[in-house]
Amino acid sequence: MATTTLKEVEGAMPIKKDFEYIRALDAQGNPIRINKADVAKVLEELIGVVTLQKQGLMSSKQFSRSPHYVKAYDIVYKLTKEVGIWERNCIVIQSHNSALPFMDEIGLIRSPNEFIVNIIRLGDSKNIKTKYYKKNNDVYVSFAEPSSNPNNAFIMSPYMYEAVGKPNIIDESFSEIYVKTLAK
Repeated sequence: MATTTLKEVEGAMPIKKDFEYIRALDAQGNPIRINKADVAKVLEELIGVVTLQKQGLMSSKQFSRSPHYVKAYDIVYKLTKEVGIWERNCIVIQSHNSALPFMDEIGLIRSPNEFIVNIIRLGDSKNIKTKYYKKNNDVYVSFAEPSSNPNNAFIMSPYMYEAVGKPNIIDESFSEIYVKTLAK
């Protein structure tokens, strides 16, 4: 009578991506089942949160504050989601229009009665089609360059941003925010 090895039994098992439990051994070598949510929590604790000194996982708050490389043509982004009362933050966008680089600093503050947005541009403003709009308590950036000018930008913001459509979504419900350009 031939004996079946554990390797042969496990080799015959189907491979699946959807599962509830993982088989493992405890510290004494006894077989156990671990729920996949518990495995994820243990792995998260073992890996830890990323810092400047060590690699690890990045929290959603850290992720939202990291610069993101995005397409900057024929697209509108909502830059602020749910800005809280008395929040005072800065958003920085660095991009270029054809060959002209620019950097915009967006300062904002929301009080109980108003939402103030101030934008200062460093760089040449000639022919730049990037515009900013306010609607309710949100700020939007419209990169209206055509797709024939496939520019990109960095967005650095304490808020999560999201692509919301093409520049043609900007209608009379949006108020344009005028950009102040610093002189050279």
